[in-house]
Amino acid sequence: MGGGNIAPQSESDSRFRVTSVRIPQGVAFSGECDLSSLREVEDALSAALESEQDVHVDLSGLLFIDAGGLRLLGTTADRLPRSRYLVLYYPPPQVHRMLSLARVDADPNVIVRGAALRG
Repeated sequence: MGGGNIAPQSESDSRFRVTSVRIPQGVAFSGECDLSSLREVEDALSAALESEQDVHVDLSGLLFIDAGGLRLLGTTADRLPRSRYLVLYYPPPQVHRMLSLARVDADPNVIVRGAALRG
């Protein structure tokens, strides 16, 4: 996995990818998160849970997330102690809508940063 910093990205390739990021330490998801990519998502989030820090996930390159991906984000937040957070960066409008519909963003252990909110 390559490393980078969390920053808004534009991603046109629909293949799902997990990339490690260094500042802050975390992962970036890009492409389409669906049934075929759930194992990668679960592995990346499980590894992030092992640290003693917040879980940072850059969603700026995510084009789509299905119910399984949303469930994994919610489960990750539920597994965190109240002193730690799942921080979701730059979800595109369509992904932010799904986070809201699934109420992932309503979890007290979830922080959404840089969301581009559009009606």
